[in-house]
Amino acid sequence: MPRDGRVDLYAAWDSSRSAAAPKPLASADPAAPAAPAPVFSPLRISLRRRGEVLEGTAAFRIAQGGRTCTVSAPARLSGCAGDRAVLSAPVEVRADVDLDACAPLSAPAMADVPLRRR
Repeated sequence: MPRDGRVDLYAAWDSSRSAAAPKPLASADPAAPAAPAPVFSPLRISLRRRGEVLEGTAAFRIAQGGRTCTVSAPARLSGCAGDRAVLSAPVEVRADVDLDACAPLSAPAMADVPLRRR
């Protein structure tokens, strides 16, 4: 959806699932409650025109145990010709986020996704 010279896209796939399952926290106390599962927002891709391409960020929010942060990665829409384009962006959000630093522990899986208008 275009907005103030910016285009916002939302993933039409389930970007909340991660290839790497969240690791359970170990505790010396077997009666200790399990850590709450992280909750991910849908991936939001926000782009601005830069010449022939649209560039910006792909971001998601993650919340766990009362803490929330937003993690982002670069995104780019290029090759716009006729009814086709290529979106370069993360294809999934990752469970391995350091909530204290609000940063991923590893780079998100990126992909070039060919798009076609129907």
